[in-house]
Amino acid sequence: MFSWLKAEEGDEENIMGSAMDIVSPMEFFENEPAKKRKAPILNLEESEDAENTDMIDKLAEKMSEEVDGKKLTKSGPEKEKVTVKTEKVEKASSRRREKNAKVLDASILPWMDENEDETLDDDALQAERTQRKIMAYFMGGKSARSLSAADASVSAMEEASFYRALEQGEITEDDVELLLLQVRDPLHTVGVGAERMFEEIASDPRKKQILALATGYNARNWQQVNERALRDFLAVPIEEGDADRRTPLGFASVKEHFLRGIKPRASESEYKAYAESMEELEQILYGQRYDFYVQFENLRSKALESARDVDERSVRKPGRSQGAKRVQPQEFDDFDTEVVAEELTEESPVRITRKSGEIVLIGTERSESILNRVVIEGGAWIENGKELYLNSFNLAEAGLGPAYEVDVASVQVYLSSIFQLPGGRAAAIGYVPTAKGVKARSYHRNNSEGLWYYLPDYVRGPEGSNKIGWYGEGYGAESLILPIKLQEALSEAERHDGMKLITGENPFFLFAGTAYGYNSRQEYNDRLATGRLKGAYYQEVSTRPSDHDFETIGVHKVAPQMLSISIDKAPDFKERIAQFSTTSILVGKVLANGFESHGGRYNWLFCRDAKNRAWIGNVEATAPVTSTGLRREWVLAGDFSTPLYEYSRQSDGYGDPRDTKGPYQCMWKNYLSKVPMIKKFLQVSL
Repeated sequence: MFSWLKAEEGDEENIMGSAMDIVSPMEFFENEPAKKRKAPILNLEESEDAENTDMIDKLAEKMSEEVDGKKLTKSGPEKEKVTVKTEKVEKASSRRREKNAKVLDASILPWMDENEDETLDDDALQAERTQRKIMAYFMGGKSARSLSAADASVSAMEEASFYRALEQGEITEDDVELLLLQVRDPLHTVGVGAERMFEEIASDPRKKQILALATGYNARNWQQVNERALRDFLAVPIEEGDADRRTPLGFASVKEHFLRGIKPRASESEYKAYAESMEELEQILYGQRYDFYVQFENLRSKALESARDVDERSVRKPGRSQGAKRVQPQEFDDFDTEVVAEELTEESPVRITRKSGEIVLIGTERSESILNRVVIEGGAWIENGKELYLNSFNLAEAGLGPAYEVDVASVQVYLSSIFQLPGGRAAAIGYVPTAKGVKARSYHRNNSEGLWYYLPDYVRGPEGSNKIGWYGEGYGAESLILPIKLQEALSEAERHDGMKLITGENPFFLFAGTAYGYNSRQEYNDRLATGRLKGAYYQEVSTRPSDHDFETIGVHKVAPQMLSISIDKAPDFKERIAQFSTTSILVGKVLANGFESHGGRYNWLFCRDAKNRAWIGNVEATAPVTSTGLRREWVLAGDFSTPLYEYSRQSDGYGDPRDTKGPYQCMWKNYLSKVPMIKKFLQVSL
């Protein structure tokens, strides 16, 4: 492990001396003065300042002279002591570099300890043990006990289910982050802490330089990076959307941009040395979290490799991009989802019919005709510092042209194939005909609920990350939930043709290019407060809920037995308008049923899991459909829309402490099971 776990007193100086063979290390750093910021943002812009370059070369030369001077001034027993310890460090370093080399005779390796083979075996066993803990965590309700146990047992069926969840993108980046945050880190481990961590980092100038750059220092003051900067780097973000470096997931952008920035300027040996120091720094920062992160990525690689093998055997389908790979369609055999395919004309080759509705598969010629009339109203996507604007050619090349057609309140909406965003979120492009052309819109699925939302705008991720940092919430999440008929059509599209994995283009660009992006939450909030946010959503969708029929939001939740509404607004369980299946990372498989209200004013969406626990997913106002694909009016259903798993702080004492998933508590036993409307739904649906 690291020196702060086992080093003897005085080792720090010799470790520093053995690591100082660096050529002009600081030419990779920016030249702006250090600035105090809420969250560290990496900046690798090149400098043209010749004077600063001279300063950097002199600094490096001075650093080398100082180290050489320290080595030359030692003599006698002290010199012998230094030599022995230096050799020990060099042997340890050599052992790490050659650890994975394939040799026929281990006796030719004088640096290898007698127990080295046993150590390698132990490492493999530990890796398998960690992988079992990860699988047990996700298959066992995300209980932290699986992670802290000495070992975990996973059945063959659970292992297969885990790999399938990875293949289908059901385990998201947020899920992985939650797992890692439940593993104790060195910063909060007794006997380690920030002081010893920083001592270890400071003993290697490469690690110290990387930390300095990541925390806002530059060529002039990088030596001033301190323990406080380390604490701030690993602290909880101040605001939502700020960079979160508490896990290796948040550190990934630091690693990527540092190594990419120095690669054109460093020799092969220098680059390799920095890459090794980067990995060691990551281990120091995250400890066991790093081990769990590495093993999860190994599991993910196995799952994706399996998916690729399956995909190579699959038959190419109409509308699929040559450069795209697919995750296999989800199966929901435990639910009633009977589908009938009917051959039609060339203009509309196949119609997929359900008991409650239908979607039509669009032929190639018709898809191209619609694409020729597409209008994209989004702003610039920033990719590696460059502005990119989405066009219909980009969508066609990625295989995301119109593939399905569905009728939503007498409006024909076209949908692309479902595709996957980095991190596992499902997305689709919607095409809505208007008098001014066919408007391209972006839809995404909320993994915790399993429902689809409209993307009105977004906040960009950290500079150079090339991803979305935060998804716009408009006037509230309820205002962005897609109509029930669109939910059903998107579910059927995924069932029919799986989920596309985009390989030739950044999926975030294809997804976000239909919307407007902002550089920070502060900019977004300022524009929202002053009514200056861009996009059709803010012009066509009501700024407030449609009426007060559901105003049940107060200090405390309404008692479940008292939750009721007048008969004309209540659901008519004889008038089912939709049925579809989806998946929630909190619940698993979900069957959703849509019903009209008795008076026709609302559409109710009821959800049920495999354990026959039910809840109301959304209440939809039957208002006209806008060019966004959303209804013009929307509803706040208050306590009617209590989810199956609610944040503990919002459960108002009704949560079940024996059924928790991370920050969520199950609301079934003490609340949802006692709501009269839900009890009636289960009576008529089971």
